Amino acid sequence: MSKTVNKFKNAVSKILGLLSLVGAILIIVLIIKGAFPYELFVFGKKIAIKNIRKPFLFAFILFLASLFLSEERGSKIWRLKDGLERLCSNPFAIWVIALLYAGLFAWQQVTEYFTMNVNFLDFSFFDYGLYNTLQGKFMFTADLHGWLFRAHFYPIVLILLPLVAVFKSPLFLVIFHGVLVASAVVPFYFLARLKFKESFVPMVLALTLLNYFYVFEILQFNFHVEAFYPLIIFSAFYFALTGKDALFFLFLALGLMVKEESPVYFMVIGLYFTLFQKKPKLGLGTMLVSALYFVLSNKVILPLFNNAMPSLAYTSGINASPWPQYGSTHTQIVLGMLSNPLALARDFLSRPVLYRLFKSLLFVPLFTPAACLWFLPLLMYLSSSLPLYNELSPKYANAIYPLIFIALVYGLSNLAALVGEKRRQNFLWLISCVFILLNFGHYSVYPISGESLNTYRMAKSVPQSANLVTMGNLVPQTSYREHNVYFAESNETKPCYSNADYYYLVKNINLYPVNLAYVENTITRLKSDPRYELVYYDNNRYLFKNKTYSENRVA
Repeated sequence: MSKTVNKFKNAVSKILGLLSLVGAILIIVLIIKGAFPYELFVFGKKIAIKNIRKPFLFAFILFLASLFLSEERGSKIWRLKDGLERLCSNPFAIWVIALLYAGLFAWQQVTEYFTMNVNFLDFSFFDYGLYNTLQGKFMFTADLHGWLFRAHFYPIVLILLPLVAVFKSPLFLVIFHGVLVASAVVPFYFLARLKFKESFVPMVLALTLLNYFYVFEILQFNFHVEAFYPLIIFSAFYFALTGKDALFFLFLALGLMVKEESPVYFMVIGLYFTLFQKKPKLGLGTMLVSALYFVLSNKVILPLFNNAMPSLAYTSGINASPWPQYGSTHTQIVLGMLSNPLALARDFLSRPVLYRLFKSLLFVPLFTPAACLWFLPLLMYLSSSLPLYNELSPKYANAIYPLIFIALVYGLSNLAALVGEKRRQNFLWLISCVFILLNFGHYSVYPISGESLNTYRMAKSVPQSANLVTMGNLVPQTSYREHNVYFAESNETKPCYSNADYYYLVKNINLYPVNLAYVENTITRLKSDPRYELVYYDNNRYLFKNKTYSENRVA
């Protein structure tokens, strides 16, 4: 009887193993082709597939079931562990992983570009700002936002100017963003190696970082200057711990150049080194430099840009306090928070994003004094009344999640020490499996269809000298222009909107910030406008041309 049962288990094990292999192959096909989002019906029940998470869980659980049903599971588990440990100990492994994910992230960004899913506003601020700087208009975003440095001070973005001058295409920033996000894993991996003698733990933590849900939400911005934070913070931290102070201060300088609020993060890092790493000179020096830069950037440089650069499309009230319940100036806000600790705690603890940040990491970043790294900056955001802050918009998470992952390394090291040397290996393998199970599978790509390519080609066909008004999500695909007004009710009063040379309307892409009724009403209005002719149309695309426009005219 027992032999029959064992044979049955082994047969089931082989079938499950084969199915998990098929699942893995299908995931690879989905990554290459792009097939998200789509709906799958199983036994009459609809399953929404937004990324590879559900297929991954299916394949991973089948693999585990196959492993534990096998009669030789003991030897298989041992061989698997041994093989993974040898693989993880290979000095080239992290570089291969980094290159692989750089390619995956870059491919995801490219699919978003060619399917008109780029986060066009933030992306085009930097894309147009860099391009126009090369044309002699320093960080000028044209009709999108005027001079970009009036709102925020992002000097680090200027290091990209030589590359922008070479490539002269929005695709450069799209691809660079994917590579930049993936590259942060390298210094993080070497940072984790400082705390763990086991070769597999730093690799698992590195893969957890690359598959953390916020990383994929950050990728949806397609480019934002805050994407520099993870690479810089991990690098600075690693060099500080290894005694390479000159390199630490180099990355500190780069980090401060990301944005005017950067000093907040580095002052906390300096505080941590002073109190917990017995590096008072480094820590106090970091806090001093950060404090001086905070005053310089917020009280001197930004006011200079505000006074020197005229406003275009500059939102009224943009400088209003995000913490009105505590005060309107930096000093008032800090004093208001200190004098209202209960209100501050309520604001902080009531935010759903707080739980979301830590649940897939099993709340391990809480079990270390390094929790102060993420606590203070996170307190700053979650106590705000501004939804972009208290819901932790992905662009703001760029600086928070590296601090959480540094705390994850220290927290896991502390827990491993608590379980004792005897149980350490099994504990670390178990928690590694759980991290993989909870974090992997958020990757998704859009399918680049013939329809989306036709929409792209039509956008590129409009002469670059023409004043074109089009959908917001087509601004990055329509070449660099003097005017870059997009369809929005707020833009209707602009002369370059009402007297455009071309209007290009598309109904089957992301219509933000308008809706389908607005698009259809605009199409109806332009059809009856004697100034315009409909030069192309099908079920989804409409291209109108001003009858007086000539490509050879002098503007």
